[in-house]
Amino acid sequence: MNITTSFDRNYMKYAIVMLSSFCANNEGSHKVFIMHRLLTQEDINFIKDSLSKYDLKIYSLKMDFSDIEPMIPVTPYWTYETYCTLKLADTLPDDIERILYFDTDMIINKSIDELWNMDFAGNDIIAADESNGSCRYENIQCGQKVIFEEYKDKFRYFNTGTMLLNISKIKREYSYKKYYDIMEKWKFDLPACEQDILNYAHFGRVKYIPWSKYNLFARDGCRDGYSYDRVINGDETSIVHFVGMKPWNSMGLHYDLEKLWWDYAKITPIYKELMEEFVEDTLTNKNIENTLRNLDSENKQLKEAVRKTTELLQKITS
Repeated sequence: MNITTSFDRNYMKYAIVMLSSFCANNEGSHKVFIMHRLLTQEDINFIKDSLSKYDLKIYSLKMDFSDIEPMIPVTPYWTYETYCTLKLADTLPDDIERILYFDTDMIINKSIDELWNMDFAGNDIIAADESNGSCRYENIQCGQKVIFEEYKDKFRYFNTGTMLLNISKIKREYSYKKYYDIMEKWKFDLPACEQDILNYAHFGRVKYIPWSKYNLFARDGCRDGYSYDRVINGDETSIVHFVGMKPWNSMGLHYDLEKLWWDYAKITPIYKELMEEFVEDTLTNKNIENTLRNLDSENKQLKEAVRKTTELLQKITS
């Protein structure tokens, strides 16, 4: 299989976990194309060494976004590397006809041969619905409603975390220039960054696959009954996507499906390092303590408000 992903140095270790989960469940020789802006050869060698027990050929695809860096929105979660897929078709070797893209915060928990061999049926992309199928035109952001207004009557929106890309077709019909023109059309104001661009550019040319199997949003899924045991022991979910708070992040509340991520972290040579970072961050992070203090303060304020309201009602009725 041909695999690609994009990340900066901050997500390098998590990419290793994702790729390890893929290799653990998909035997054979695979090509991995790493899209990035600033990784060094030392970084690439570290990735190769960490995955050396697998039959992988790893290639570095360095991307340049100096033309749009001053204009595109970036955050700690939406980095410049987010836009790498827009240049992928222009950058890949000509012998690559299809390629699977995965976000780094995913775990590939089963064989994905079926997905890899899927017929495009003339489409550009094979992907799953956003947000476990709950994305509707009515509940997207205001900025997105402007972008997709022409499609609102038949609106459907995919998440770019898992994509099988029809590279031979995209090479013929699209280019980075075409994506750039879309960014320019909307004055680079795209709430979901490259995901909005790809959904707009390829609207009506996407084959949808079950989100529950190929792009299960972990936290939402956990609320809907997708427990660790259900995912591990069943055959309905092949790919889990840890959107939002991450299993390796000490902030926020954790849930049992995160154990899946740590299962695969454990098979990497960087497990001890990942665990030490998590423990250290957990012990020194004041976020939960501050949240509890705020809740206690708000509870006291609420009690006081209830007391005053009760006294006022007693005076009125007496």
